[in-house]
Amino acid sequence: MALQSRSDGSDRRNAARGGAAAMSERSATKGASVVAQVVACLVWVGIVAVPLYFTHNNTYVSTFPKEWYSRESPDERPKPLGLFLGLLAVTVGQMWAILYHWLHRAGYFGDPQAIQLEGAPKYEFREGVITHLSQPEGFVLLGGYLCGTWMFSLMPESYYSFTGGVDWFRVGGCLLLQDCVQYAMHWLEHKISPEVYKWSHKPHHRFTNPRMFDASVAQQEAHARLSHSALRHAGSTVPLPILFS
Repeated sequence: MALQSRSDGSDRRNAARGGAAAMSERSATKGASVVAQVVACLVWVGIVAVPLYFTHNNTYVSTFPKEWYSRESPDERPKPLGLFLGLLAVTVGQMWAILYHWLHRAGYFGDPQAIQLEGAPKYEFREGVITHLSQPEGFVLLGGYLCGTWMFSLMPESYYSFTGGVDWFRVGGCLLLQDCVQYAMHWLEHKISPEVYKWSHKPHHRFTNPRMFDASVAQQEAHARLSHSALRHAGSTVPLPILFS
C-alpha cells in the first residue's frame, strides 16, 4: 500500500512537471510568434523607409539641389533622381525582407514550421540570396522596364512631381489593383486552356518543394506580360507611387 501511494505521488509529480513544461513551451512559442509578427510589421516600415525619410518634412528639398528634381513643364525631359530613389526604395526593401527571412530561418522567432510534407528544402542561405538577386525576370526585366517608361515620360505626370507627400489611400489602391491584376492573370494562365498553361506558366511549377527565394522565378515572357499589365494599370509594382503621388 505504501509503495503504491509513493508510486501514485511520483506519477502526479511527473505529470505536473510535464504539464508545466508543456505550458512553458506553449508560452515560449506564443511569445516567439508575437515577436515574429512585430518584426514582420517593422519589415513594412523598412520597405518604405526611403520614401518616408525623404518626404518627412520635405527632406528631399534640403538633400538635393532643386534642379535635380524640379520639372518646369511636362515637355521637359524627366530627371533621373526620382527613378533612382524609386529603385533605391526597392533595394532597401529587399534588404529588409532578406534580413527577416534570415532571422526566421535561423530560429530567432522560434522553430520554423515547415508546411511541406517532406519538410523545408535544405540550402545555403548565401546561394539562395545570390540566386534571388540574379533572376533576370525580376530585377533586370522590371528595372529596364521602369527605366524606359520613366525616362521616356510614359508614367503619369504626377509621378514626376515631388510635391504632395504620401497619398496613402492611392498607394493602397495601387497595391490592391496590382494584386487583383496579378491574381486574374495567374488564374487565367491556369484555367484558359491546357496549351496556354503549358506555354506560359508550367515552367514556374518545376519547383516541387519551393523555398522563399523561388517566389520570383517565372518564365520571362509570362513575367513580361504580367509586369506590363500591372505597371500600366496600377502605376508600378515598386514603391514609386509613394514618392510621386
